[in-house]
Amino acid sequence: SVRLPPDFLMKQMEWREAIEQAVVQKDMPGLEGLMQAVVREQVQMQEKLADLLDCAQDIPAAAQAVRQWMFFAKLQDEIDDAQISLES
Repeated sequence: SVRLPPDFLMKQMEWREAIEQAVVQKDMPGLEGLMQAVVREQVQMQEKLADLLDCAQDIPAAAQAVRQWMFFAKLQDEIDDAQISLES
């Protein structure tokens, strides 16, 4: 099993808290800003993953990057769900 670094796990908690806060405050612009930030993070992670696979050929680090990338994809789904809940 691939372990994620503690700082990334802390960042996960911060992202989720920010989403929850935006929902409680009914802050649609805040959710949109979070979505943009998540997309930027995901693009950076994708570039890092490509570098790890193509240049460094570091498979364990690449596996960790895939897990992180998947987290950002899931976070996008959570933000989408939050936006839908505020619109209804």
